[in-house]
Amino acid sequence: MLRVTHLLVSLLVLLPIMAIASDLKLGDGFYLTERTSQLEQANETMKSVRNADEDAALKALDKLQSFYNENKSPLLMSYVGSLKAMQARYTILPWMKLTHAKNGSKMLDKAVKKDPKNLEIRFNRFFTYIEFPSFLKKGIFIQEDARVMKAVYENGTLEEGSYAKNSVLEALASFYTKEGKKDKANEYLEQIKDPSFKSEVSARLKAL
Repeated sequence: MLRVTHLLVSLLVLLPIMAIASDLKLGDGFYLTERTSQLEQANETMKSVRNADEDAALKALDKLQSFYNENKSPLLMSYVGSLKAMQARYTILPWMKLTHAKNGSKMLDKAVKKDPKNLEIRFNRFFTYIEFPSFLKKGIFIQEDARVMKAVYENGTLEEGSYAKNSVLEALASFYTKEGKKDKANEYLEQIKDPSFKSEVSARLKAL
């Protein structure tokens, strides 16, 4: 769930900024909240908490839950759902792992239904489900989100080196890695221009 942690920390730092930022249109009706220079600073900040322990994850969940209670937006719902699912990492009890996964999944799927054109919500669900074990049967949702990201990628509206394009490239590389199509995954991985980010993505792919 490292990628999910990355997204969650960015949101916690940038929530007030995101509220006033204009949306970035991506074609076919899809959009992503516009990224700012502050987001890049937030991404640097998150490196120190990428391997978040249970206490840090619970504090983040409490913080996001309070935001969501004040503003029940689909985007916030998807972040809370991702964090709820992440709680499965911190228990050895199989039934508790399932409970956390199911609780998070309900929020993620509901968020997508409420705002299916929001690419960031798709990111949150995809990067959460891609790490779920196969018996939880999330493949249909992973494929759906991957199709959306591939369509956005192919319409040519993603700015080179942008948060949106890098996230889409990582998602597609992750999808094809999980499918056992390493050559296809490498096609997307090699399009990531930032050497540092490409190295991080490569490490995450190996963990899938």
